[in-house]
Amino acid sequence: MKIILLKDVKGKGKKDQIVDVAQGYANHLIVTGSAAAYNDENTKLLEERKEEEREALKKEREANLKLKEEIDSKQIECFIKIGANGKTFGQITKSQVCDEFVKQTGIKLNKQKLEMNDIHGVGITEVKVKLDADIIATFKVKTTGK
Repeated sequence: MKIILLKDVKGKGKKDQIVDVAQGYANHLIVTGSAAAYNDENTKLLEERKEEEREALKKEREANLKLKEEIDSKQIECFIKIGANGKTFGQITKSQVCDEFVKQTGIKLNKQKLEMNDIHGVGITEVKVKLDADIIATFKVKTTGK
């Protein structure tokens, strides 16, 4: 019996695939909500849902491109403690960069999407933000001492 998978089913297929399984197993998957019967109505609903998902991905991509334009060429300033002999104390972490970025630009960033190491010295560091698989924004962090 042909069914449309509504969830990933181990050993049978992934969500939205049309697969052929035994009648009893098909009934089990339909009752548990993991699948729907393969018919014209459900096939039409599947195509509509796929189209909605494509539109949502397209909108998300456009939003990420717009956000990339806003983030690119921005520069924020962070402070690091410097001792009397010029030695720096501590470091600037991803969390601190995200907090300062929000304060200085109003744009909230996810620290997991930042591609940077902790900053230990004074200077300018380039930080990348991975917004999507192929959309990477870049901004600068200027570190000065207190």
